[in-house]
Amino acid sequence: MGDPIIMLSAGFDINSSEHSPTTVTTPVIQGIDFGNKCSVIIHAGSMGSAVLLKVRYRIPGGPWIDGVTSSQARNIVQDGLTSGQTYEFALQAFGTNNQVSDWSDYVSHMAP
Repeated sequence: MGDPIIMLSAGFDINSSEHSPTTVTTPVIQGIDFGNKCSVIIHAGSMGSAVLLKVRYRIPGGPWIDGVTSSQARNIVQDGLTSGQTYEFALQAFGTNNQVSDWSDYVSHMAP
């Protein structure tokens, strides 16, 4: 099975069993909790018609770094962070038929 982000960026569709087109809305980060050491758990609302959420993060004022891609909105674990460092996190939703949302507003949180 291929990487859905790579497939979408290459112009391929991700097929769905849905018959009517739907709009992918911009995700909202509802909260961020400490995960294991050097990781956080990002909580988003309902994914609606989205099939994937992509995380990006940065040290405040720095360049964005691509994070994990997840099919789960409730508990997205982003690891590989530096303990004690504050980061800004944002989410982007991907749907069927090459639908891509805008990036969410960012939320700041420190890595444990």
